[in-house]
Amino acid sequence: MNKKFTYSLFLTLIINIGGCSFVNQQLADKANETKLLKSGALDANVTGVYDTYQVKFLDKYKITHEWPRNSNGCQYASSPTLGISNGYQGEFYAGKDIYEEGNVTKQRDVHPTWNFDRFVRSKKVTGHCPADSPNCDYGGKVFETGLTPMCLQVWVGSSHSLTYYFFKRTVTEWEKILPEWGFIQPATKKTVGNNTWYVYQSDLQTPKINVVSGPFQMWILPVGASDYTIALKLNANQNSLNSPQTHLQMQAIYRHLIESVKIENVEQK
Repeated sequence: MNKKFTYSLFLTLIINIGGCSFVNQQLADKANETKLLKSGALDANVTGVYDTYQVKFLDKYKITHEWPRNSNGCQYASSPTLGISNGYQGEFYAGKDIYEEGNVTKQRDVHPTWNFDRFVRSKKVTGHCPADSPNCDYGGKVFETGLTPMCLQVWVGSSHSLTYYFFKRTVTEWEKILPEWGFIQPATKKTVGNNTWYVYQSDLQTPKINVVSGPFQMWILPVGASDYTIALKLNANQNSLNSPQTHLQMQAIYRHLIESVKIENVEQK
């Protein structure tokens, strides 16, 4: 079963670093959040097994990428096609088509309550500014909501996290806010397969209280000729160096995830 997971209750901890069954699963996962917030509860063994996700985008592109099998999974409305139940093989998830309707990004043939747009677009909200908001103008009481990670996995013990974002945001727009994320070095371009990525790096930082990790590497990829981007982020801090073997493995997993991203043109009928 494809797991749907809501990250709203613990994004501060980490980032400062199609039907009734689908909705029921969301409610069940919501009930588990308190348990998952316990120290170490999000830890999982470093794995070499990956699930594959594939989705049609704007009726123009087919996006394929992988994600570690032992994570909470990626948050597309999708269906497993292989039915694998063991932990030794990866599952293939066929995602519902992603399309735009007005100023909203949606998935086709899903329950009407499914809010896919929250993963893709941010909204400026005026009112009471949450004290834990990472993008908060306290003077003007304006803060940003949305932009939930599409895929997320955290290793508390070694101070690592992996995040996959799918945003309606150009590289130029990214570069305006990346210093807030801890990436101040200019981008370098690296070509992996058929993709040319914009790569940003940060020196490992001293651990901060109540923050699992910190900025380390960020790779951003434009999706075809659209104004959307895929971003893959590996977080770590100086505590990560206390687990040198895991630190190397995380970088290898990160590289594998980057290599797994494929963007193909869809033949127009």
